Amino acid sequence: MLGEEFEKSENKEFAMKIENICDQDDGYENLEIDEKFKQQLLQLYDDETIKKMVKMKNKINLPQKKLFDGFQHFFSIEKITEIFDDDYNPSSEDKVHSRKPTTNMEPYRFMLNDTRIEITDVGGQKSELLRLTDYLTHWCYESKENDRNFILLVVSMSDYNVQHPVHQKFTLLDESVEYMKLLLNNPATEHCGLLIFFNKKDRFAEKLADEQCREDIKYLKDYIKSSEYQSYTSTGKYSEKVMFNAITAKFVDIFKKKYPDKSCYCR
Repeated sequence: MLGEEFEKSENKEFAMKIENICDQDDGYENLEIDEKFKQQLLQLYDDETIKKMVKMKNKINLPQKKLFDGFQHFFSIEKITEIFDDDYNPSSEDKVHSRKPTTNMEPYRFMLNDTRIEITDVGGQKSELLRLTDYLTHWCYESKENDRNFILLVVSMSDYNVQHPVHQKFTLLDESVEYMKLLLNNPATEHCGLLIFFNKKDRFAEKLADEQCREDIKYLKDYIKSSEYQSYTSTGKYSEKVMFNAITAKFVDIFKKKYPDKSCYCR
């Protein structure tokens, strides 16, 4: 990690154990989380190599691996100690920063002002996205005559500087743009509305404020005025609105090419 060795060999062994667990689909099922595990985790946290890794969290880019967005929230001595307490009860903030991948199609139904609403969550894992066309076809053709259908595409703003694992010239944000193209060109969604939710704005702002990520603004250069671009790269100062618009513009451009006569509103 970072070209350096852990301070203690047992820290490296424990780190490798965690990595192997994360690489397995059912790795957590047989994991024994006890007092020993807690102490090993706290010792790992205190390792200088891990501390350096934390400082570089916004630049970590490993093949087929991605740092959990809730990492910063949970990875502290105080939070680790709190979670391992027998009386621990997750706070609302803990739940917001937690992650549980969606598999297959998960429908959620509820009523709002006498309107029946059904949300079908497909999930964003690679294995699920490969089945996207099948999901869309099934969902659209199962709709009833008076139903109004919308697709909600959730986009991670913080992916603007995460290189695509296969196509190195592009980012995971570019991949989201391609998925939007797929949605717009799918016959099954011809009569569906499209809503885009730009998520992880806090992580996006955190990366923009990180000097190590400053050169990564090159991925958004085509959507930022030259003066704004130069100001940010030289001083780190930026307009939140300018940066947000740079993200949304990548999607708006594609939408307007497909539907030049339709309006597009980004929030």
